[in-house]
Amino acid sequence: MSLYNDHQKLYYFIFIGFIFTIFVTVIYLSFDNHIIVYDKNKSVYRITNSISYNKTILIDSSTNRYVIKTNVAADPKSRAEGLSGTASLCEDCGKYFIFDKEGYYPFWMKEMNYDLDIIYIDKDNKIVNIFENVKKESYPDVIENSMPAKYVLEVNSGIVAEYGMGVGDGVELVD
Repeated sequence: MSLYNDHQKLYYFIFIGFIFTIFVTVIYLSFDNHIIVYDKNKSVYRITNSISYNKTILIDSSTNRYVIKTNVAADPKSRAEGLSGTASLCEDCGKYFIFDKEGYYPFWMKEMNYDLDIIYIDKDNKIVNIFENVKKESYPDVIENSMPAKYVLEVNSGIVAEYGMGVGDGVELVD
């Protein structure tokens, strides 16, 4: 009789565990908006659909002033993650990397799904290097600034040319 009750308890705990796992998975998916995609080698990548744009950048080019909505990466984890795995950037949006001090900061296109323009900015908020049309397929190649920079702005490929941005243009982080 006791063996029968032990089996019932075991099945009961397995059932509860299964229900709990489903519940946690549903909760996780409801808070984390993402898509799972597979490449030709059956590698799994998580692609985030939404990026929260929480800061605005003003760029004073030689011809005009432009506004770019950005998501700021100011800590080591968010800087390392960057835009990897994101599905896309909205037009006039970007990722703004803030480093503790000026230096030489290499970037690569690991797990990127679109091409970028990468803009290096010094401590005086002036553009010091620009890399246009960096291809998503360029990983594991690395690009690195030739002048010290404290900030890096990643935007959709073609934005630098469209806005007429150049070395020496001013950049201002507002709000």
